[in-house]
Amino acid sequence: MVNGYRIFNHSSADLSLYECGIEDCVPGYTYGPRVREHYIFHYILSGKGTFWAEGKQYNLGKNDLFLITPQQSTVYAADQEEPWSYVWVGFNGLKAESYVNNLGLSAENPILHYALEKDLKPYFMDMIDAPALPLVQEAEQLADFYHILSRLFENQGDRQKKKHPSHNKELYLRKALNYIDVHYAENISVAEIADFVSVDRTYLFSLFKSMLNMSPQQFLLSYRISKAALMLELSNLSVAEIANYVGYSDPLTFSKIFKKSKHLSPLQYRKKKRQS
Repeated sequence: MVNGYRIFNHSSADLSLYECGIEDCVPGYTYGPRVREHYIFHYILSGKGTFWAEGKQYNLGKNDLFLITPQQSTVYAADQEEPWSYVWVGFNGLKAESYVNNLGLSAENPILHYALEKDLKPYFMDMIDAPALPLVQEAEQLADFYHILSRLFENQGDRQKKKHPSHNKELYLRKALNYIDVHYAENISVAEIADFVSVDRTYLFSLFKSMLNMSPQQFLLSYRISKAALMLELSNLSVAEIANYVGYSDPLTFSKIFKKSKHLSPLQYRKKKRQS
């Protein structure tokens, strides 16, 4: 029943690959319940089957992909009449959750239908058949997995454009604003925000200008200053501490930017707010 299976022995900071395989299931073959420590993509090549997760049942077929998330108990079974064949890959890493979320996938929304003409199967097969030389194997398998992710992002982008052309802008903007809300205290760049949203910098710039009437950099600066102003008013933290909290390693640079924005120095702003 199992046509191919491979365990990986390598990882990178961004992505760690655990295993991959291809399986032709016999009628009614059932796997689980089981809990995994990492993410797994299953991509259906042919046939039908059923996936159970988070109390929901999903009836799936060719070109459907289902996600298993870490610490999630799942069960899946091949159809009695048309048992499925599928390929899978297990992965984790610092960017794994970000990639999964940007595909619109989660434990509560684990299904994606792949509709592009570009076939995913060759990339899975290349991972299974990669050369035994460790460095060559690692490079080729990671490259194949990134190709799979690229095709999936392309698929979702194409689907969103066809289904929700106007909603797409709002979705991108919301993702960008959420990223800034979480990471504004870090030394983030516009390029990193664009990368998280899965758009290029030029598009992100036009998106912010058209919907917020300011650039991403201007919004980030304004957001940091608003957070700093609140801390100046409500806390007894020093200017240097507040500067660090909102992403500025140099208190002098922070003070200049703050004064340009609020027309008062940080200490003058604090004094004015506490007197009012």
